[in-house]
Amino acid sequence: MCAGPYSTLYSLDKLRGHKDEQIIQYWMVHVVYDFMLYGATQTMKKKPPPEAVMSSGLTRFVKNVIDCDEPLALLSIAKWIEEEMSMSLTRFLDFQLSMDNNDSPFVFEKAATVYLGHALNGSETSTLEQVSTFYTAVPEWAKLPAQLVAVTLDLTSGTHTFSTVKFGSSIHDLPSSQLGMKTNSTVQTIDWLRDPRGVPFLFPDNSYGPDSVVLVRLQDNTFVWIVTQMKMLATRQLLDRGTSNDAISSVTPFNFFQRGNITKANQESLKANALSRMARIVEGHGPLRILRVVVAYDAVMPNNIQAYPNGLETDGQYPLARLRQPDYSDLTSPAIDKTLRNIIDPRGVSNALGKL
Repeated sequence: MCAGPYSTLYSLDKLRGHKDEQIIQYWMVHVVYDFMLYGATQTMKKKPPPEAVMSSGLTRFVKNVIDCDEPLALLSIAKWIEEEMSMSLTRFLDFQLSMDNNDSPFVFEKAATVYLGHALNGSETSTLEQVSTFYTAVPEWAKLPAQLVAVTLDLTSGTHTFSTVKFGSSIHDLPSSQLGMKTNSTVQTIDWLRDPRGVPFLFPDNSYGPDSVVLVRLQDNTFVWIVTQMKMLATRQLLDRGTSNDAISSVTPFNFFQRGNITKANQESLKANALSRMARIVEGHGPLRILRVVVAYDAVMPNNIQAYPNGLETDGQYPLARLRQPDYSDLTSPAIDKTLRNIIDPRGVSNALGKL
């Protein structure tokens, strides 16, 4: 079944007790793919899912049950598919994101987050230098192994605890079954910065600046907030100066909360509050750093941005990098790519079932 307020649209009750688990598995995947990627593919033949379903809640995957009320379902479905089927979604996402439609950038934000999550997936060897190309001098701390962490506030003691996030772990081993949170107001964003409640990825409201925020812990117990901005264009080209400057500005703490209808006085107050809470989370646990990251697809950030204002560490802010684009050819094979497309297309059910 697919639980939630709109479960009648996505009910799999007819499969209860079915002896062929491959068929159950196929339809679970098919329904969630339709639910998740409708905005990007525009191929859903049934009634589109209601907006409320696409913008709130969380996703959990347990045996024969899917809870799919989350805007960040991509994070959970990627994890579930890779655990249960030993498949990668990256090649399929590459194919889908190359399609020219208005909703692709929103899916791209989540795809980039999946990639970053896997790049720092609880490994003892991955470093920020390996997954990023720095425009500034590479800090020594960027050469240390880095792991994603989820933060929880102990309301009794007022202290924060940290749990390593591994996509390959059971969902029940994580501090929260929710991998990402979308906030719709400055109040919600500031509240997450006070207590992330075990949810590692924040997709903040538009006024904050970055598209996503996540915390990593380095081998020496230094903590790094990674604030990321995504830029997507339909063609492979260099981002122009204005677009690049806007991306850099949005992840620069000096400019936090400058967007939207926020007064100058409120902007300064909100910025100070946010930075204070980001520091307070790691207070007493280790030093704090901030890394500004820009992700571009299919467009490319320039290799040299020294001529761009506010583009370097000399602007009095923090190190700046761009996320390295993965080599998709090494991640999956044409056969798996075809299988993933068949899973989306009901006409490919027999082929898909033969390969699941």
